[in-house]
Amino acid sequence: MATDGPLTDHVTTEPLSAPAAAARPTVRRGRTLPRLALPLVATLVLTVILARSVALPNVGPGPIDPSPATPIASAPVVADPAVVGAPAQAGPGPVLGLSDAPLPLTQEVFGFLPYWQMTATSVAGLRYDLLSTIAIFGIGIKRTGAPDTTGRGYAAYTSTRAAQITDRAHAKGVRVVPTFQLFDSGKLSTMTGFLHDRAAQKKFIAAAVALMHARHADGAVLDFEPLPERLSAPFALFAADFGRAIRARDPKAQLTVTLQQAASDTQIAAVAGVVDRIFVMAYDYHWVGSPVAGAVAPLDGPGGDVRLTLLRFLEGAGRARIILGVPYFGYDWPIAFPGPGAAVRAPVSKNGGAWSIGYAAVVSFLKKHPSVKPQWDPTAASPYFTYHDTAHRTDRQVWYEDVRSLTAKYALAKAAGIAGVGIWALGMDTGRSELWTLLKSTFAKR
Repeated sequence: MATDGPLTDHVTTEPLSAPAAAARPTVRRGRTLPRLALPLVATLVLTVILARSVALPNVGPGPIDPSPATPIASAPVVADPAVVGAPAQAGPGPVLGLSDAPLPLTQEVFGFLPYWQMTATSVAGLRYDLLSTIAIFGIGIKRTGAPDTTGRGYAAYTSTRAAQITDRAHAKGVRVVPTFQLFDSGKLSTMTGFLHDRAAQKKFIAAAVALMHARHADGAVLDFEPLPERLSAPFALFAADFGRAIRARDPKAQLTVTLQQAASDTQIAAVAGVVDRIFVMAYDYHWVGSPVAGAVAPLDGPGGDVRLTLLRFLEGAGRARIILGVPYFGYDWPIAFPGPGAAVRAPVSKNGGAWSIGYAAVVSFLKKHPSVKPQWDPTAASPYFTYHDTAHRTDRQVWYEDVRSLTAKYALAKAAGIAGVGIWALGMDTGRSELWTLLKSTFAKR
């Protein structure tokens, strides 16, 4: 039971997810978002738009039903193949062109669909009437510029299941796009080499355009992580070339680029000039490696928050390009003491580990353990709860997103008049309907 003081009811229970989930590779993102001075006019206008007086509806989570735990992954991250379901067998599939049906939404709803979520159950639960774009994740880019055709993401994108998704989406006027990813770490040698090799870039662009044409893609996503400041200019040049190439094949094709919430003003401006949409990864303000447990996507708070992030991106890129990404996941940490802002118990690896967990798994856990009571942080506008892990003799704290916290972020997006919102990731709420209901009540045209 989570309280503001010492725990009075330690719950004897299993952790929310298997320890294997903690070992999945996670791409580290920037953590500190400085509060930068804004030009006076922009500050006045945007402060009115994003005023902290925006009311937070008192919305509850809705009826609780048992639901299967979703595969756990933070966003975007390559999951462990040993714990994910295999996609349908690869094949060309009959792919239709994009329908001209008008989008029945007031703003865009952009959803990432990772290959490990492309199970029959997850795909059957997709609400095409409540989506504007489905981004299938993800196809790796090699240092040479060749797409990674041996990866599970490529197999998923070229599968008959992906073709069926595309057909159903196009029939509703929904875009379907591939996500091309280049994740690097350490000295970023692969990313640096690729972004300074024009021949490798031309090779990739040719292969990507051909693949997109074969699959009747409606555009593409570029997801380079982590993208350092020093590579902003060469990345923008590459993205501009790629954008021109896909629009030469299809003038309606849209290029979307993901940027971390801590992207600099210079990086935002460089990318904004060459893309149609920027998917702002407005999450991971706290993550598996954080020293303190806290909200994954705090609406407000010290050290960076969603509202300030949106303000910065609005100034650097304008409303029409911004997709505010929201998490359908949370994090589970071992903690040194109960209550909000608890220090993570170190060493983490010897105290059960830390991992991400999908929305459906959180709801399922709470249903099975009614003595665990969620709490609400009014500043972060985020729920959390504490429970006891008897196996490691430690308390654990979970911060996650629910209907109430997402309602607050959607209200922010609507007040700012941006292009729309984005989800990482579709399938993390499999077996649940309340998050779809929220999208409908917020964005469906009346």
